[in-house]
Amino acid sequence: MVALDDSAPAGYAVTQAVEIKLAEDLRYIPDGLVITAEASGDGSRAQYLPDEVALAVEIVSESSRGMDRILKPGHYAAAGIPHYWRVELTPELTVHTFELGLHGGYVRPASIRRRSPSPRRGRSSWT
Repeated sequence: MVALDDSAPAGYAVTQAVEIKLAEDLRYIPDGLVITAEASGDGSRAQYLPDEVALAVEIVSESSRGMDRILKPGHYAAAGIPHYWRVELTPELTVHTFELGLHGGYVRPASIRRRSPSPRRGRSSWT
C-alpha cells in the first residue's frame, strides 16, 4: 500500500483495515482503500461510506477467491464505488483494474501482470 499511498493524487488518502458500510447489514473491510482527504480527517475513523471511497482493493487468497472475484465487485459497484482493483497472487502477480461503467456495473479496462524475472536481465518486468 506504500506505493499506492505515494502516488495518490492530491485530495485523496490511502488507508487499510477499515470498514466500508455499503448498507445497514452489509459491510466489508477491503485490503486497501483510497478515500477522499476530507473523509480521512485525522485518520482515526474505522468506517467509511461508499461516497467517500474512490477505490477499493482486494488481495485474493484461496479462502476469499469467490468473494473477491464475484460477490464484492457486485456490491461495491451497486454502492457506487468508482474503482475496484483485484490483486491475484497466483499463478503470477496480476492486478485487475475495474471502473464503474455507464450502466452501474464494473468494466475492466486493464490487467497488469508481473512477468517472471528474465534470465538475462535478472529482474522482473510488468506488462
